[in-house]
Amino acid sequence: AAKLVGWLPEGMRCHEVARAVGEVLGLPVVDGRYGCVNHSWLVVDGYILDVYCVGRLPLVQVVDMSPTLPHRSDYQEGTARGDIDHAAVASAIGTWRRTT
Repeated sequence: AAKLVGWLPEGMRCHEVARAVGEVLGLPVVDGRYGCVNHSWLVVDGYILDVYCVGRLPLVQVVDMSPTLPHRSDYQEGTARGDIDHAAVASAIGTWRRTT
């Protein structure tokens, strides 16, 4: 995931980044909020794969979903977004496929 994100053009939102990486890796996307910020992330085997972390480094992180961990409550699932730039997602995926 980190390698894929490294190929992305500047200026993509987390919502498109998550969808592009999710499509390439075959992972589902979740839209919602991270704290008070609209955010999108991926889910893999009960963990969050956050490919565009809000205010944290490294940019790509795996987050344990255990309900006993304090950061788990920062991720709140919401409804699917209707404002996705599908052309940007397709362009990113096409770039990866041509260069790898």
